[in-house]
Amino acid sequence: MGRWHNLLMRTPNFRGKNFLFRNLYASTISSGVDLTLTGRGGTVYKVPNIMENVGFDIFVNGIYEPEIVSSIARSLPVKGLMLDIGGNIGAISVPVALRRPDVRIVSVEASPWIFKYLLENIGSNHLMNVEALNYAVYNEAGKELDFYSPKDKYGKGSLASVFSKDGIPVRTTTIDELAFNRLSERPHLIKVDVEGFEHDVFLGGQKLLSASDAPVIYFEFVDWAEQHAGKKPGDAQRLLHDFGYQIFHTTKKQHVRLDRIVTSGGYNFIAMKP
Repeated sequence: MGRWHNLLMRTPNFRGKNFLFRNLYASTISSGVDLTLTGRGGTVYKVPNIMENVGFDIFVNGIYEPEIVSSIARSLPVKGLMLDIGGNIGAISVPVALRRPDVRIVSVEASPWIFKYLLENIGSNHLMNVEALNYAVYNEAGKELDFYSPKDKYGKGSLASVFSKDGIPVRTTTIDELAFNRLSERPHLIKVDVEGFEHDVFLGGQKLLSASDAPVIYFEFVDWAEQHAGKKPGDAQRLLHDFGYQIFHTTKKQHVRLDRIVTSGGYNFIAMKP
């Protein structure tokens, strides 16, 4: 993108930075497709566009959700296994894998066309510790369901037809199927970002997640997304409580334990066994 873009991207985030980028690079943002971006730490990403917030954040700051990436990289044990559910283009898996070459990551992405970007980004970054699987993680394995993955909002792919009416048939798997049949060991950490279907994902992991030594879970909560998934906002949190988890809200400086089920807004949460 040029020297000035690289200098601005490496500038620490400041108020108005997004606005500045939207004005300086309005044409590229509105029309650029299949762009190759160089991010922080020597990362390289092929992105469908930079209008979607995943690509835009990488374009502006060189990384997507840096606090989550740093927290996951710190939390994984030596030679640990991470299961990235909703891997998308590898926005989380790629930087974590580069920071932690000792760990193994299995990144699962449902959308067949986004899966191609995930594979390309794994290859472009020469990652030997990341494996990609093309499945929708659900509450039942072996089903075929329509997955809705809009080209412009590729970070919003879902089993619900919220942003697109064009469904692509995908095969389903479950956390338990992966943990006990597909992987060589049980995951130590799971990241879940599935646009409101977190409850279904957790339900398909009842055996693993009910155990006393169940993995740490990083997951997203968005009230409207759970509603579109046919759930009541907070249902994913309620199920994790039933499995014996405690849930924490992540901030830049600490984890704050929730004393109630959150039913409105949008947050990143961490669930851990006491």
